[in-house]
Amino acid sequence: MPFMSVRFVAGGQFTVMQQMKLLKMPAMRRKRLLAQVGRRVRSLSRKRIRAQKGLDGKAWEPRKNKQVKRKMLKELGKKIAVFSTPRKVDITFASPSTGKIARQHQEGIEEVMTAAKVMAQNGSTDEDEPATRAQARALRDAGYKIRRKNGKGWKLTSLKHVVQNMTMKQAGLVLRILRDEDSVKRWVVPTPIRSFLGATQKDVNEFTQIIFDQTLQQIKRAK
Repeated sequence: MPFMSVRFVAGGQFTVMQQMKLLKMPAMRRKRLLAQVGRRVRSLSRKRIRAQKGLDGKAWEPRKNKQVKRKMLKELGKKIAVFSTPRKVDITFASPSTGKIARQHQEGIEEVMTAAKVMAQNGSTDEDEPATRAQARALRDAGYKIRRKNGKGWKLTSLKHVVQNMTMKQAGLVLRILRDEDSVKRWVVPTPIRSFLGATQKDVNEFTQIIFDQTLQQIKRAK
């Protein structure tokens, strides 16, 4: 799978009775019906993002940085696309790079980072460029702390502080010291599972039956 996608195929997730009715429909009507299914799935997926809950109904694991208050994956919800044909509908992302990020969160895929990868993502090989968010996350996970503003005690750094106040070279050096390593060539950025794209079988049964009933009523009225 090159990027995140959910597919409903005519004759796939539907009941035998629904399949028989579907196959009797003209091609364009099947396409419109499958598009409706796709839009319903997209709506449910966006609703989960707003609620910050997964397909199982459980709340997502919160951010480690409690200072960031904005909702997670909000931008991904805006980019969910629906593509339908008379045979199938795909609920996916038009951009493979966005789909890759979505899949990483949907399945909790760890990302292995290297210095070269970080610099390539930032379009630079200059270590005097500002530290990246990936480096900032790695520093925070390694326990990097800064003094509080009042000078009393220490606190875990924020991603914003690292990016605004450190260079890539400095961030790499501090990370090596914290990890007590001579040279950090690669590190793993964990990603908690935060599923959102798709529908449960109960969802599919409910909204496909509603759409089928509406479609059949339209056919009867047109006769």
